Amino acid sequence: MPGAASAAAFGLKTKEQRVFIGRLKWHPLLDGLGEGDLYLKSWTSLPTICPENGWENLAEPGMIAAKKMGEGRLITCVLDPEKLGATRGRIKALRVWNTLLTNLSLRRGRSESFLQPQEKLYEPNPWEEMPPYINW
Repeated sequence: MPGAASAAAFGLKTKEQRVFIGRLKWHPLLDGLGEGDLYLKSWTSLPTICPENGWENLAEPGMIAAKKMGEGRLITCVLDPEKLGATRGRIKALRVWNTLLTNLSLRRGRSESFLQPQEKLYEPNPWEEMPPYINW
């Protein structure tokens, strides 16, 4: 989870980086996501994941990463809807998180789980106004 205090215990290192778009690698966890989902539409400063200590980036720059742990794997994503504020990036981050959790077969009901988001599960995505010079 973004900003989790336990990340360092698993060898996760990040570096602050300006990001405009992320490029996905192929991984079953990313099924249903496309490159448009990591297109933030504006330069955004994120703590991107460094591919070291067993962490493998699933998106470049390091927006999503995985690390093998025994028979399983840890997954991390630095897209924090709260920090992205009222931007299109926030809506995209919510979609990325919902898709990741769905691919992990996690139930998104209301519960007392540590996975319970403080953010809304869905946010309407209003249409953007097209500039007058675009003639569809």
